[in-house]
Amino acid sequence: MFKAFFTIAITICALSASIVKAQNQNPQPVWQAQWIESGSVEDKALRPAQYFRKTFDAKQKVKKAVVYITSHGM
Repeated sequence: MFKAFFTIAITICALSASIVKAQNQNPQPVWQAQWIESGSVEDKALRPAQYFRKTFDAKQKVKKAVVYITSHGM
């Protein structure tokens, strides 16, 4: 009897912990991205390599930075 009660109590605690953990997860992304595109409609095979630049003003001196780069549309 004690073993069955103990098993049920542990199961309830484990389920409660997983529900609380799921509720505390942040659904908002940590960062948001914006595509930098050329807007060119030329023949992709014949056009030269493109260099994309994005400028921004930092409010404070940058101590550390991470850049995420993809090849969207290549």
